[in-house]
Amino acid sequence: MLKQVLPGLAAALLIAGGATAFAAQSDTANEPHQISESFAKARIVGDGYTQVTDLKQSGDGWTAKALESGKPVTLIVTDQGTVDKT
Repeated sequence: MLKQVLPGLAAALLIAGGATAFAAQSDTANEPHQISESFAKARIVGDGYTQVTDLKQSGDGWTAKALESGKPVTLIVTDQGTVDKT
């Protein structure tokens, strides 16, 4: 029984830890989230992009260049943590 519970518990802790790290990025609930460079890169890689380069902070979040299925794309990671193509 314990072997069945541990994987689910581990996954829940990882998800909760990520949510906590994102929430800690902002000082108050009324301010927009300002995410870190490492968080932005992790979001891009987590969405399946590879070879992330030119990560730069912009007024809307972070911009970057990466590969999607071997083809170059330009991305933005918004202050809310979403990854969009530009």
